[in-house]
Amino acid sequence: MAPYNLLDSAWLPATRPSDPCFIRPADLTSSYGSDPILALTWPRADFRAASLEFLIGLLCTEWPPANEEAWFTAWNSPPTPDVFEATFAPLRIAFNLDGDGPRFLQDAEELGGEPSSSAPYAFGRGTLNTPLARSTAVPSASKRPSTNISRAVRRSSAGRHSSQAPSGAGAR
Repeated sequence: MAPYNLLDSAWLPATRPSDPCFIRPADLTSSYGSDPILALTWPRADFRAASLEFLIGLLCTEWPPANEEAWFTAWNSPPTPDVFEATFAPLRIAFNLDGDGPRFLQDAEELGGEPSSSAPYAFGRGTLNTPLARSTAVPSASKRPSTNISRAVRRSSAGRHSSQAPSGAGAR
């Protein structure tokens, strides 16, 4: 079985005028004239932003325009998925998420050296007993303050009217 690859697999949720779908990075311009991709449709904004950053980085490093005129030409008449497919082909091995050999974002070289003094702060080792975790721990229900924030906000804004100018406004 072939490894799951971020360039070969359709994993980006997208919306077209016709229906939602999943696309590969090379499919960004598929059906551009008749049924273009309108947006990436992750259920979370941070996933959408990360996917856009991923695509921007991929395109900027592997398919940069030669000059400003080439950029405007590509903007008005985007390259076909076949062009992107050929452009991304040399990178395929670097985008494997599973399988044999190195994986996506994995460095195959040995780290070498001695562990640093920050080793207790690494994930999975002492994360609940670090100074930061101790200082930001959520207090138990019995130790939480009993103030109602929304009530306090309503009280502090009571008496203000939208017609009132902010303090210091107009005083010159």
